Amino acid sequence: MKTSKPKKKTSRSIEWRRLRGRIAQAQKDLVIDDATRRELMFMAVGKRSCSDMDCWDMRRVLEYFKSKGWRPKSRKQRATENNKEYQRIHKYWLDRFSLPRPGFASPEQLTHIQIRWTYVSRSENEVTRIRALRKWLHRMFGVAGLEMLSSSQAYKAIEALKKMDARQNGLVH
Repeated sequence: MKTSKPKKKTSRSIEWRRLRGRIAQAQKDLVIDDATRRELMFMAVGKRSCSDMDCWDMRRVLEYFKSKGWRPKSRKQRATENNKEYQRIHKYWLDRFSLPRPGFASPEQLTHIQIRWTYVSRSENEVTRIRALRKWLHRMFGVAGLEMLSSSQAYKAIEALKKMDARQNGLVH
């Protein structure tokens, strides 16, 4: 009689591992601890551990995280945020343009705009917030970035941000 070898445990599918990684990324982005993540997963599918879930359950958990405010990032966004070279170059340009330049916005005005933008912006992520500010400046004033604003444009930007902040906080009737 031929004895058969015990079957190997089948490894998880690539899809399952990818979904598990996305759940871990959502946990990191939402800044929640393991106990909270397990509780949210239990509310979503009735299971506290990813090892007990199949791909369908994990997709439901991700949808539940999205309903709680999580927004998945593309690989390009994650790569840019974590890229030390990108951060170094960005810091270099911010430092370079913080010197006083005739006709352009003062460093105090630029700082004021950045602070006001943090009040108005919905993003918790600094890189996303800076990107959104650049888009807003381009749409409103036709400039490529904060450092390219003239003094008068900076004044208008500050006033516009004050009005936006007042509207969001319900101060304007």
